[in-house]
Amino acid sequence: MNWITEYVKHHTLAETSSVLGLAVTTLCLLITVVMLALTKRSADAARAAATAAQIGMLKNQAIARCSEAIAIVTEIRHLVQAEYWHILPDRYSTLERSLVSLREMEP
Repeated sequence: MNWITEYVKHHTLAETSSVLGLAVTTLCLLITVVMLALTKRSADAARAAATAAQIGMLKNQAIARCSEAIAIVTEIRHLVQAEYWHILPDRYSTLERSLVSLREMEP
């Protein structure tokens, strides 16, 4: 406590406020750097979670499209067995569109 009174006796108010301003500015700079690092870490975690969710959605879509293609193939097989030849071109086109959309999915 004694060093504070000695400092005040020998220095002006402007010098004291300048030193205090430097200390406060340095502290705020350190807090800003720490918060920036935490924000970057949070942003990276959010990006990873979004990527994982997107991959999961793509997998679900791929499974749905594969199931759709399998159902169409099964229907085509039944139509061939029943000799409904006039319906087959339409079902083959539908199967082709389903398989092309599956192939064009983003990985």
